[in-house]
Amino acid sequence: MSNTVRIIKDIAKLCNSLDGYLSPKEATFIATLPFIKKEGEILEIGSFKGKSTILLAKAAQSISKKIKIHACDSFLLSQKSDPKINNPNKLFDIFYNNIRKHKVEKNITIHRTTSQNLAKKWTFPLKALWIDGDHSYEGVYQDFTNYKIFLSEGSIVAFHDTLSTFTGPMRVFINEILLSPNFKFCGITSSIAWAQYSHNTHITQQQWEEKINLAIKLHRVLPISFRIENNLPYSKLIYKYRRSQVPHKIINISKWLDKVNKVT
Repeated sequence: MSNTVRIIKDIAKLCNSLDGYLSPKEATFIATLPFIKKEGEILEIGSFKGKSTILLAKAAQSISKKIKIHACDSFLLSQKSDPKINNPNKLFDIFYNNIRKHKVEKNITIHRTTSQNLAKKWTFPLKALWIDGDHSYEGVYQDFTNYKIFLSEGSIVAFHDTLSTFTGPMRVFINEILLSPNFKFCGITSSIAWAQYSHNTHITQQQWEEKINLAIKLHRVLPISFRIENNLPYSKLIYKYRRSQVPHKIINISKWLDKVNKVT
């Protein structure tokens, strides 16, 4: 096992002790993002209590204390898809206390605002864009389009809860990623959909076939997710079966990083 893989796995183990909605498989993926050898910043949209923020910052800290994670959240829990907590007015304090407890506050630049407001003044290239804010179609689409223009060559964009009952991440992933020639290497791990961006729109027949095949499988899940999201009668068995048909295994860290970092 390489030292990088060992570090990532050790950081991912924090998942079980942190409050939030990332699974251990997702934690592994998140902790891998800072090890992408591309130009640019890492931006997280939607921080909640800081679970993914801490994982990103810990990973970044293991590489260099100079690497900053940009965490954007209004901490108002104003969206329909936002989690519900007993003390919403104290969310920012909870977030800050968590990142301070894990000694990563100096590795995090906090943007206490909406992603839309931040986009108006954002100027940095991005090597990783982690979208986990408003899960409505409009919210995810806006976050993606606002920051897509800042993606650097070979950068990674990732959406949380793509395989969930909120249809926004899935719809944007299908329409803007799987049907776009600018994203060639893509997939899903647990419920995180990810893709690697390229300015070059040349895409091979095999790459198109792999992406279209994934889109077809997601389209089978989408109508069931829509029914659940809108509180309509649905079949849990159908949803679970169709979801199981979508490939979403944990990444092989070393192979994934080798392939991502090979793209120039």
